[in-house]
Order: sequence, then C-alpha cells, then structure tokens
Amino acid sequence: MLNPQKIGYKPKEVEPYKDATVINIFCEGDKRESDYFTYFNELSRKLIIQIIKPDCDSSPEKLKYKCEEIIKNDKNSKFDEIWFVIDKDSWEIKSIKSLKNYCNQNKNFNMVVSNPCFEVWLYYHFYKTKPIESIDKWKNFLHKKIKGGFDSNIHPMFIKNAIFFAKENFSGTQEFPEEASTSLYILGEKIYNLLRVYLDREMELNKNHLKIKEFI
Repeated sequence: MLNPQKIGYKPKEVEPYKDATVINIFCEGDKRESDYFTYFNELSRKLIIQIIKPDCDSSPEKLKYKCEEIIKNDKNSKFDEIWFVIDKDSWEIKSIKSLKNYCNQNKNFNMVVSNPCFEVWLYYHFYKTKPIESIDKWKNFLHKKIKGGFDSNIHPMFIKNAIFFAKENFSGTQEFPEEASTSLYILGEKIYNLLRVYLDREMELNKNHLKIKEFI
C-alpha cells in the first residue's frame, strides 16, 4: 500500500459548507467501500456521505430493510439522496429487481451494481479496457495489477478517470451490468460534479508524488 506520508501527500483541508449535499450510501461490502467513500467526506464539507451497512447479512433485501428502518425510526435523519451500492455476486435476479423497484418508488433513491464486485470499479481507476481473461478472484487480481495495492487515501483522486473508463467499457443495464462492468460511474459522476474543484486541486498538488502516472 502507498504511504501518504512517505510520498509527501498533503492533508486535506475540510471546509465548512452549510448547504452541503447529504448522500446516504447503503453498501454490502467490507471496509474497502467505506474507506473509499470516506475520502470524499474528508475532501470538502460541500458533500457529506453517510455510509450505512447492515449488521450481518448484506443481501439487497437487508439493505432495503435497513433503509426502511432508518427512515421510519430516525426522524432526524436528513439526506438529499440515497444510493445502494451492491455487487452482483451470487444474488438472485429477483432480489436485485426488488431493490430496483424500491428505488423506483422513492424519489432520489438510486442503485448501482458492479459485476461481480466493487473491485471492478476500483480497477477502472487505472485501466482503460476490460481484462482479457475472466477473473475468478477480483481482490487478488486487483492487488497484482496495481503496484502496492489499492490505497483509499490516494487513489480516489483518480475518480475522473474511473468514470470515463468504466463508462467506455460498460455493457448491460444499470441494475444488471455484464461481467467486468459497473454502473458505479453514475454515482461517481454525482460525486465528481460536486467536488470537481477540490479533486482537481488535489491532483495538481500531489501529481509529482503519485506513482501511477500512466494508464494501461
């Protein structure tokens, strides 16, 4: 993993913003998703991302129930948008369709899916095309492809490239992307458009320290 201190990375300055956009992200993954999206929280208070995960089972149904529970029981919960970030993995088509229908019935509810997993989105931060071969274990594959592994303290800076590369290689539908495709670029566009100035500044300030300078 890259060490921010060793490469001279400068801490982000968090600026107060009273009209911040609040996005609740319900995700089923492990710590990696939380760390990735937390980066944008620390970049600017123009955007506040709240990461929410079920206590145990992370199926699409559990994400939906967790969302319903919060809306019903937490009257002080304020948000502008809700996004469900899920992996296709082995979830049944019926389960994913149910969550999609739930989003369609609620204003500003959205769902994005990676096939088979979140690591597909991370891959497109640095690669222009789909892998030639079919990947069995994406976490191992990603670690081998990106020297030093994926570092959530630094690599989200490349979200602009991830949006472009993921969109260029996308096939399928938003809820059912084909293998090695992800519709997460839709949420990525939302984040980048809100934080464009801050993200571009971070890239400029740290470009000489970043080890990944070319895209394959």
